[in-house]
Amino acid sequence: MSEERYRVYGQTLKTAEDFDGLLPLSQNRETLLYEIVRVAPDWLWEDEKTRCCDSQRSGMLSAYRLDFADIGTYNITPKSIVCYPRRDIDLITLKNDLLGNAFSIWFELQGIFALHASAIVLNQHAFGFISNSGNGKSTLAAALLQAGCALLTDDILPIQDMSCSFVALPGYPRVRLWENEAQFFLGHFQDLAPVHPKIAKRWVPVGVGQWGAFCDNPQPLARLYLPERRDPASDDYRVTITPMSPRDALIELVRHSFAALTVEAIGLHKRRLDALGRLASQIPMRRIIYPSGFDYLPRVSAAIVEDFET
Repeated sequence: MSEERYRVYGQTLKTAEDFDGLLPLSQNRETLLYEIVRVAPDWLWEDEKTRCCDSQRSGMLSAYRLDFADIGTYNITPKSIVCYPRRDIDLITLKNDLLGNAFSIWFELQGIFALHASAIVLNQHAFGFISNSGNGKSTLAAALLQAGCALLTDDILPIQDMSCSFVALPGYPRVRLWENEAQFFLGHFQDLAPVHPKIAKRWVPVGVGQWGAFCDNPQPLARLYLPERRDPASDDYRVTITPMSPRDALIELVRHSFAALTVEAIGLHKRRLDALGRLASQIPMRRIIYPSGFDYLPRVSAAIVEDFET
C-alpha cells in the first residue's frame, strides 16, 4: 500500500491509511508514523497484567503498550503509533480513536496535556470551551467562526506547559456538528461526510475554499470558558459570564481532561495535575451561562468576544 503524509495536531503523519477528505495532505517530512496491523503479534497473547500497560524506559518515557477492550492494543512511542485492532472494529472507529484517544496519550508522553475542548483564535490568542460531548463547545466554536474568528481545534485541545505561559496547539481543519447545527450554519448537511455511521454528526471542512478560517499554528492560550446552556423554558434569556476561582477551575480542568484513567494507569497523573494547577492559577477561566437555541448564538458569541477583549 502507498503511504501519504497528512497534517494533524501540528505533526506530519505518515501512514498507509486513507485520511483524504478528513486531514489535509502535507509535503513536509514526517514526524510521526501511524500503522494499523491486522495480524496480531505473539506478545498480544501474553499475561493480561503485562498487556494492560507495559512500558520501557531509558532515561525518559520511550514506549508504552496499552490494551483497550473496545478497540485493541496500541504500541505508542515518540515517533510512532501502531494499532493492533480487534477483529470486529471498523476503520472509521479506528480513525476517530486515533484522533482522540490515541493522540491524547501520545501528547501525554511528550509532556503535553489534552483537554476535552474546542478552541478559537482571536487577535493572535486562543481561547477554549471545555465541556463533555453535547454541552455546546463545538456549537460555540462554530458561532465564533461565523463571527469571523479562526478555528484552532475541535474536541481535543492539546496544551503545552511553558512554565511561565501555556500554548494551545492546532488540531485539523474540521469541526464536528450535529445535522441540525450544520443545517443552521451552512444551510445543508446531506453532502457532508458522517463522523460515524451510528452518530448523526457531520464533518464540516474549515479553511480556504471551505467554511470559515483555520489556524494551523500554535497560539498563546489566553482564556478558557465553561459553557452551560440554560433551559429556554426558564424564560431567562440573559448571557452571563462570571470568573471562576482557581480552585473551581482546577476541578473542571481535571473533570474535562482527555484519557484521564489511562494517564493515571501509566503513572503520569501527578505530572498532569501539577500542570493543570499552574494552568488554573495563570489562565483566567469563565463560566458562561446562556439560553439554548440557535437564535441566541449571535448574541452569545458577541458577549464572548466582548469579554475576551476586555
